[in-house]
Amino acid sequence: MRGPDKEVSIAGDHYRYPIADLVYKLTRCKRNSINPDIPLNVEVDYSIAVILLLVLMVESYLARIRHFDKKTTKKRNALDYFSNLQGCKRLALKFREVHLLRNAIAHNHVYEYEHYWDLTTGEHQFRNFQIDYSWQGDSSNRECVKLSKQGVPKTRLLGLRIVPTMIGREEVLKVFDTVYQVLLQLQRKRHLDLDLSIHYVPYKSIENDKTDLSFSFWDLIEEIRKVTK
Repeated sequence: MRGPDKEVSIAGDHYRYPIADLVYKLTRCKRNSINPDIPLNVEVDYSIAVILLLVLMVESYLARIRHFDKKTTKKRNALDYFSNLQGCKRLALKFREVHLLRNAIAHNHVYEYEHYWDLTTGEHQFRNFQIDYSWQGDSSNRECVKLSKQGVPKTRLLGLRIVPTMIGREEVLKVFDTVYQVLLQLQRKRHLDLDLSIHYVPYKSIENDKTDLSFSFWDLIEEIRKVTK
């Protein structure tokens, strides 16, 4: 009788199909022509879901790497562990901002702010953003975010809008691209035994009337770029 096979269970690849479905919906979202820089509620809904799944994908692969890493015994979270991997320190600065956005969504960071309309142009304006640090708001991340009296708070390197109700396709594009860079670097440095080129999903692109059953998962980045300034 053959002995049992040992499996290591991570979600990893299993996020691709739902992400592709959400990206399809996201790239069809419209905006108000008077306020083209502000995502409407439907776009926010799809954006926050895509971002969460993308970051969970990276965290899943990092969990696998950590599981087989016999050199590291210290308990670490995904961001801390990635920052300390050989060849990943510089890219970890961007991943930190992506992870902060993930936390803003998953940990329900609470912001208070004022919004008003310019009666001359009809444009929507925002000001005086304040985060409630008494509710899961990590004050150690303050240096990652630019706060000003006027405008939406954004991260310093990637320019990610950090307020959950204002997250749109611009944030999805930057997060998706950063996630791709992170996984490529993990592959290049031989931390991850993963071939990114074989990741495909069924998808109907903006220019195509028919669904491509073998659409490159990472080409979804360019699909989002087509509808993003």
